Amino acid sequence: MTRGARSGGLLVAAALLTLGTLTGCTSPDAGDDSSTDDNTAPPSSTTAPTDAATEAPIEDAEPEPDASAESDAVAAAARAVASYCRPGTANPEWIVSLSPLLTDRGITAYETVDPATVPCTSVTGDAGVLDGDGVYTFIVSVPTDAGVYETYTTRPDTDSPWLVERMAPPA
Repeated sequence: MTRGARSGGLLVAAALLTLGTLTGCTSPDAGDDSSTDDNTAPPSSTTAPTDAATEAPIEDAEPEPDASAESDAVAAAARAVASYCRPGTANPEWIVSLSPLLTDRGITAYETVDPATVPCTSVTGDAGVLDGDGVYTFIVSVPTDAGVYETYTTRPDTDSPWLVERMAPPA
């Protein structure tokens, strides 16, 4: 490449760089004088305004607590803890009988437990609700011979059975 061709290419590159820099310094509407025209109409809305008094209220779709939810959740928690408190049972049999009482997360958490390490052997009293929303979740206490277990008992909808996700041993 000759010296003249090289310096000509450099001049073109410098000119493009300067033009790009100057273009970035202008405002986006520079040269667009449509915004200064006083004869233009203001933008119009394509939707008609609504009167708040005529709008239908948004209904809350959350179901009301049902009378049997609490007792059903308590019974499910007690069954799960009773099935859990069998340290003399071999793991395959133990998890097979416990799984139908657990959520998928519960099954994943408990399938690796060695039943021989479970400290309780039986439920010793009545289970009771500690907290809950009355529809989808309850924390239920279940007394055992090793102390009171707290279970997180849940269901995804009102037509599904109550299942235990977690059984926390006494602290």
